[in-house]
Amino acid sequence: MDVISDHLVEFAVHPKGDNSMANWISSIPYESHHDFACQNLLAGSGQWLFDSDEFISWDRADPLTSTVLWLHGIPGSGKTSLVALAIQRERKRLTDTKAQLAFFYCQRSSAEPQRSKQRELLCSLLRQLAFDKNGGLKEPVRTLYEKKKKDAALAQHEVQMFTDEEVITLLVKLFKMRNTTIMIDALDEMVRDERPTLYEVFDNISERLRDSNSTDNRHAVLRLLVSSRNDRDIVLKLSSYRNVCIGVEKNREDIREFVKRELKKSIRGYQLLVDTPEDQQQAILESIERTLVAKAQGMYVSSSLTSSCGKGH
Repeated sequence: MDVISDHLVEFAVHPKGDNSMANWISSIPYESHHDFACQNLLAGSGQWLFDSDEFISWDRADPLTSTVLWLHGIPGSGKTSLVALAIQRERKRLTDTKAQLAFFYCQRSSAEPQRSKQRELLCSLLRQLAFDKNGGLKEPVRTLYEKKKKDAALAQHEVQMFTDEEVITLLVKLFKMRNTTIMIDALDEMVRDERPTLYEVFDNISERLRDSNSTDNRHAVLRLLVSSRNDRDIVLKLSSYRNVCIGVEKNREDIREFVKRELKKSIRGYQLLVDTPEDQQQAILESIERTLVAKAQGMYVSSSLTSSCGKGH
């Protein structure tokens, strides 16, 4: 990885409640990305994943080993929705445990190019894990930042950003402090040339944690959930881990509920069955639903498709 040692940022101590330190570590609006992913979630969807043997065994990871779960499928199969549901589920459990969670929604976008960069992903994870419940910096991050601030004062220049290696080292130290769950959506959206480096980073982190767990009395678990399409490099890297292929049989009921909702929206918006006698509507709706679910082939169907299916009724 390239070390961003020449990237300088002006920073001073800010009063409690100011978000400047968090933004100094990473400016990725990860909460906004999560909110967007949750906008159209269906209540009760995704339960098939949480009930699967693969998810349960990943969720109940052996305290001596870290573990990976890979969700993969075709475009439009609902991978992002499943990751969002998994994040929601984990957050509810965090209120009763001392575990920690961080996540990242990758996306290849000209509006947000940083969402496809591996350094930005790692810095975002660091930001999410760097603060305690009172908003204070946790020890390893605070110590390194104070050293950088002192060095900057002596050299009379601005405080330097954490280098790539420093980010990785801080993440390892934070992972050692308590059990951690990391969720990464749409790994295939990351710049292809940067993916091998990210694989190396997580291999490095896992190795350091294993070495630490073998010598310390405390055993911290790192659980990693990743979603992606079946790009060749990702398949080669992740197919040996626990994995769930999101296909027609597994998400059929979620697709069915999605179709029902879209049909209801079309009816309320007067886009469907406008001139159909009321006593015929139910039979026609059931016919449209069956047709759309069968044609979906495991993909979520857009509302425009439900509208076009209803033309002529």
